[in-house]
Amino acid sequence: MLSPSLLELLRDYYREARPAGWLFPARNRVDPISTRQFNRAFGAACDFAEIKKKASWRRGSPRAIHRLQL
Repeated sequence: MLSPSLLELLRDYYREARPAGWLFPARNRVDPISTRQFNRAFGAACDFAEIKKKASWRRGSPRAIHRLQL
């Protein structure tokens, strides 16, 4: 489950970006963002949130997104 604040943030992003295919498209707009692009965005988000501990994400089931390891 997504938190209500994250759900609202994603809805705002969708209303603003209006992606045609992927929710987070690559620069060419046809493909999804790459793992490298995601890692950079994830690292920037951790820096912005001032998370000092090394954080990582695990790829897996879409229902397993909550498994961020902090």
